[in-house]
This record gives sequence, structure tokens and C-alpha cells, in this order.
Amino acid sequence: MEARSGVSPVAAALLLIVIGVLAGVLLHFWLSGFQGQVAQGAENTGTLSTCLKIEGIEVAERTPDGVAYKIWLLNCGTSTLYLQYVYLLDSKGNAYHVYYSGYWPLPPGQPNYLWLWVPANQLRLGEKTTIKVVTTSGVEAIFTFTPT
Repeated sequence: MEARSGVSPVAAALLLIVIGVLAGVLLHFWLSGFQGQVAQGAENTGTLSTCLKIEGIEVAERTPDGVAYKIWLLNCGTSTLYLQYVYLLDSKGNAYHVYYSGYWPLPPGQPNYLWLWVPANQLRLGEKTTIKVVTTSGVEAIFTFTPT
């Protein structure tokens, strides 16, 4: 019989386990560093500096022709937002009134209000309604209320 030389099966299995664990640790550190760079790059490009909040809504004027609402908005980001559309949505999410706001600027940090006129033939009194405000950069804010 010839003597065999080589690594025993137990030693080979242990060596494979050690290599696998080391590869996993290196992969973890590489991915963690990559995610940190992506997040840091996003902060530098300003993608995290936009925020819009609807603070509330009130009836500003009521006539036989319709209702004017004051929609209180807060730009909680760090850059100026430009409002583009305001939608009134029914309980199923269908838009029943659309208002184009004409790229109205909303500076950061100070509350502002937007007048929204809804004609009498489009009012849905007593029905749950969602206001959706959309900016030119795609930032959206929603607020649900029941018109009275």
C-alpha cells in the first residue's frame, strides 16, 4: 500500500468554513461602506432636502357659486418648492377637481396658504375628501377632511 499524502477531509472542511466566514465578513464591510457612500452622495445632491406638509384647511369664503378653501402648507425642507397641481380626490382615490397652481413658489420654513376655489357643482359636502398637493419636483402631500 502506498501512503497517501494530502489534507484530511476534516481539515479541508474547516478550511472551507473559515474561507466562507472571511468572505462573508469582507462582503459585509464592503456593502456597509458602499451604502454609506450612497447616502452621503444623496445628501450632497439635495435629494433629501425636500419636504412638504399640509398643516390644515379652512373655509375662507362660501357663496352660492362655490367654496374657497385656504390650504395651509409648510415647506419643511431646505430648498424652495414650486407647487404645480392640487387635486381633490374622492374616497376611492379618483380626482374630481384639479387645480393648476402655476409653479407657485413655496419658500422653506414658513407656513403659507393657497386659495382653492371649488365650484358648487363639484362640491361633495359630507363626503370624505383627500387633498393632494404636487410640486414640480414630484414632492407630494396629502390631507384628508370632510367638507361641510
